[in-house]
Amino acid sequence: MAFANLIYYTESGVGNSILKHGVVFGEDVSAPFEGTVVMEVCGDTAAVYEHDSVIEIDIPGGDRVAIGSITTSPMDYRARKATHTNPNNCETQINPDDGKETSPGAITITQTNTPIHSGDRLTVNADIVNATSQTQTGPVTLVVGDDPQQVDSLRLQIRPETTEYVRLGYSTPTVSNTQQFPVRVAFQGTEASQPVRVYGANDSDAPEPRSRTRNMQIVDLTTNAPIVAGEQMTVTAKIRNTEEAVNGRATARLIVGDTPTQVDSVKQLVRAGTTETLELGYTTPRVQRTQEFPLRVQTNDDDATQTVEVSESVRVYGTG
Repeated sequence: MAFANLIYYTESGVGNSILKHGVVFGEDVSAPFEGTVVMEVCGDTAAVYEHDSVIEIDIPGGDRVAIGSITTSPMDYRARKATHTNPNNCETQINPDDGKETSPGAITITQTNTPIHSGDRLTVNADIVNATSQTQTGPVTLVVGDDPQQVDSLRLQIRPETTEYVRLGYSTPTVSNTQQFPVRVAFQGTEASQPVRVYGANDSDAPEPRSRTRNMQIVDLTTNAPIVAGEQMTVTAKIRNTEEAVNGRATARLIVGDTPTQVDSVKQLVRAGTTETLELGYTTPRVQRTQEFPLRVQTNDDDATQTVEVSESVRVYGTG
């Protein structure tokens, strides 16, 4: 594989595009492959060349874009990190305000399920970039309405120079008239907004509710619970790509607790019409009483929840 990890400047600050632009040999291009893959930034387009084939992807940074690193190792791809880093200081080169403190990164709302009918659940997918050299920890929130109201939140820990993919949502109240209002996703002082439409119950012109396509569908979810506090919680999720002719890369997130906290994520190629098994997990904290809490695996298209049990830490007393 060969993926270019981009760094770009926007009005929100310096952002990263990690593992989005590249090729997988044997999937995107024929294999075995012998030759040279050239990656370059051309204005507002990132291009990956393979012989006479060109794959072009629009990127948000215009002419202030650089290739910060490349990923060529499958192990590094799974760990979402670079194999080779650009020796130049790309951030300094593309940021016109040298010395100015930048925000943790950029937020992009990638998808909503609107328009929907009132009473249905509204979902918002977003990419959150940590463009700093420090791990960023805190809540990402979903705020709706002209009179802002927080309706959902998720606690994140984003490693340096990485991107996290989140899905937030809430059940809309039943209203008589059709409404259009903004939704905002915010994290560490950075936010992105987008208008959405919710059809009222009395709107005679509202279309029939549309069926929702779930391309990356969770068909099975298992855990090793119950376990003792301090042990590793292991979660196995089977993800099916319902597309008949298009391969895709599924991003699965593990979210735990009554105060939802993302503790792990994994990304994997799922070929068209097939099912892949993804494993996630985390080390549970030590507690002094048995606890039950919700555990959720989420993709951009689907989610599945289980209630798991973690028993109190075992105490061992010596004799003397």
